[in-house]
Amino acid sequence: MALDVSKWETQKMLTGVQTKLTEALKGYKAQAGVTACFNQLTEALNLLVNIYDRLEHFQDQQRLGDYIANIGAPQDNSNHLAGTPFENEFASLHLTIQSNLVLLEYENAMYAFKQWIFPFAKSHYEKYALPKNLKPVRDTESLHALVVAASDKLKSAQNSILGFRNTITHRDDFLYSGTFTSEVKTGGPFFAWDYADYKDELDSLFSGEKITLLADIENVPPGIKDRQSIKFKNVWLKFSLRGVRISPKVKSELDDLMEYFFVELAHGGTCYYDFQDEIYVVEGNPVDLGYSMEKDQKGEPLSQSEIREKLSLSGEFLLSPYAQWTLRLSIGNENKWDSDENDEGLHSPFFSLQEFIKNYGQYLVMELVGTGTYIYDKQNRLANEPSVSDYYQIRGKK
Repeated sequence: MALDVSKWETQKMLTGVQTKLTEALKGYKAQAGVTACFNQLTEALNLLVNIYDRLEHFQDQQRLGDYIANIGAPQDNSNHLAGTPFENEFASLHLTIQSNLVLLEYENAMYAFKQWIFPFAKSHYEKYALPKNLKPVRDTESLHALVVAASDKLKSAQNSILGFRNTITHRDDFLYSGTFTSEVKTGGPFFAWDYADYKDELDSLFSGEKITLLADIENVPPGIKDRQSIKFKNVWLKFSLRGVRISPKVKSELDDLMEYFFVELAHGGTCYYDFQDEIYVVEGNPVDLGYSMEKDQKGEPLSQSEIREKLSLSGEFLLSPYAQWTLRLSIGNENKWDSDENDEGLHSPFFSLQEFIKNYGQYLVMELVGTGTYIYDKQNRLANEPSVSDYYQIRGKK
């Protein structure tokens, strides 16, 4: 909590200093440089907080693992306690542990459901809550009742998801789906990293190194600022060239060059959503969304991760694009390119890409694009939506 407060206070202070310096330097050449420095400092601060969120989540998982490991096999000890004053207490403890494991699985499943339903948990979540009289468990009969109740509630939640496409609810008035890319006239990409601002990171990427970038929810592209709670179905990277002097031939050259690469793309797991000028964080595990840049006749990657394919086929929207992303470019037949030039006199894709960047890097933009859903509430009719913070962890003001 202290880190959360410090982060937002620090960011507020940085914004204030940046505003005053911008006003003081207006008209001077140094203004652009100072603004760029502050933007990079803010980006670094946000990245550190995102890493903290992931460490906190991993720490919770480690504690859970230690807890389960320490449980051991109860039957190994039950024979030693038979006929002693501890026999009944041990049996009761065993039932409690089993019920806790049932509850753990239930909570994990409902956690995913809450993420899917964000930010409308109040309208749905309570219907699938377990009756309070089922806890604590003291005998096999009550344990069985707990298992049955948890199973029934999860099946009901699952049916709610399956029936979502065929049922009209109040939230459908605000839910929209669309394409997020700079190629459309209305909207824009999920996020964009200009080469001018991220030169070091992108140069490392174009050299085959692994990099980590944050798609910062506080700096979404202008074209989608009025879209809340964005979730993606498909997501990929698009390398674009902006500039009136860039010919279609040069853009085509970049597209052809990128088809040699496989994108190792990993979502950090921790998602950030915005709703009603608040930012909420939902913890999760990293997700592998790697794919090949070369596509088939239908426009689908020639190869992709199983998770990526399942997300695409399921048609469900769960993850936010505003997260920490780990990226790496690789080439499938690396042995063919053990140097900048192979036996056939052809340059390696990395060498050719680096040469291209030397000439056109100043125009390059790496975009996070795809398809997804969002909430559109221009008239603020959701202002009275039941408290979202009762069900989700709030990060702060947007």
